[in-house]
Amino acid sequence: MTQQYYIASSRELPTGSSGKNKTVMTIRDYIEKVNPSAKDQIVMQALLEKDPEGDQLMDIYETELDAAGLYVAGPMKSVDASCPFRQPYIYQVDPDGGSFEMNDEKKLSSPEYYQCSRKCITELFEYLGHHLEIGEELELYTCTDYGFDRSWDLPNQDDLIIDLSTFQLGDNFEWKERQLIRDSILLGKNNLHEYALGVTSNNPHYGPVHNPWNHEYTPGGSSGGSAAAVAADLTAASIGTDTGGSVRIPAASCGVVGLKPTYNKVPTEGVFYVSWTLDHVGPITANMTDLAVLFSAMTKQSYLPYLNQDIRGLRVGVPSSYFNEHIDPETYALYLQSLEALESLGAILIDTDVSFVEGNSEVSLTIAASEAGYVHKSRMECCLSQYGADARAFLESSRDITSLQYIEALKTKE
Repeated sequence: MTQQYYIASSRELPTGSSGKNKTVMTIRDYIEKVNPSAKDQIVMQALLEKDPEGDQLMDIYETELDAAGLYVAGPMKSVDASCPFRQPYIYQVDPDGGSFEMNDEKKLSSPEYYQCSRKCITELFEYLGHHLEIGEELELYTCTDYGFDRSWDLPNQDDLIIDLSTFQLGDNFEWKERQLIRDSILLGKNNLHEYALGVTSNNPHYGPVHNPWNHEYTPGGSSGGSAAAVAADLTAASIGTDTGGSVRIPAASCGVVGLKPTYNKVPTEGVFYVSWTLDHVGPITANMTDLAVLFSAMTKQSYLPYLNQDIRGLRVGVPSSYFNEHIDPETYALYLQSLEALESLGAILIDTDVSFVEGNSEVSLTIAASEAGYVHKSRMECCLSQYGADARAFLESSRDITSLQYIEALKTKE
């Protein structure tokens, strides 16, 4: 059997209790003795660009499942058949759910690799945190489709990888220093609204993402697959991008927790922009504890201590307008209960008039459409017909925005 699944590290990594069939060799030996054709793979070329002599050690596995075993110390979590969302394998959870993309070969060859395990957020972080030193690199390679049926300038491959080289934008590339990159494992690729240009996640190329609570409902968007996957317990955590609500909307729609971080809190290198001015990368999890763990990994700061912090005296602004005018009565009752809970813990509730934000949507839309039109300019010129109807309409609207309107919107944002 040709060994295809490999992990490149700056040194040999210890094998977890589930890891097996591992061979350790240099990149050079792998190409010369095992798989000569590997030198033509985009992944291997990226490794050789950093190490032309091919001296870097690689952990090589016979199967993808063997490679995955490195990261999970012990058996996969058993599945509770009584849970309406959980089934043995992710691709079986909801064949019409649309939140994940997996090819048939992987479904047949190693379904266990996709088995849901809450260990991703705890044991993974702890395990690799013990075995990787500061400055060492762990690389797992794959590519993304951005919710489109073609990805220009990206390799057509689906290895067991997060490709840091694809995202690298110079020596100051911040993600390489983040614990998240070193301590995570790829479970699958989430579906989303095409190019993140909408809020329904009804993707014309990969199909719609369904809300796991009710398939007749939208999960929201644009990061609908990320929120649906967490809500359906396919994964402990996921990542989304938020330009004007694309993490917060699906999180609210699916009943999970989504955070749009403060500006510059999380780097956006590697993001295929809707708007470089407005885009944020944010976590989506099932609860606040998981969110604190994931956000700590993304920012290199610890947020867990804040979860149990005394909030007596904390001032909480409660919008008195432009917030609850169209809210569902049941949702409004839960909202009031949340405020009462905060007040019972000692928080000070302050009525706040936020009507001044009423025109902000138009400002954000002007900025987002203008910058998206620039990002997609070359693709629109050659392949506009290949976009879905709503994405195409959004991008075409950028042509009607004047430079003066764009500048005025930027100044208003300031």
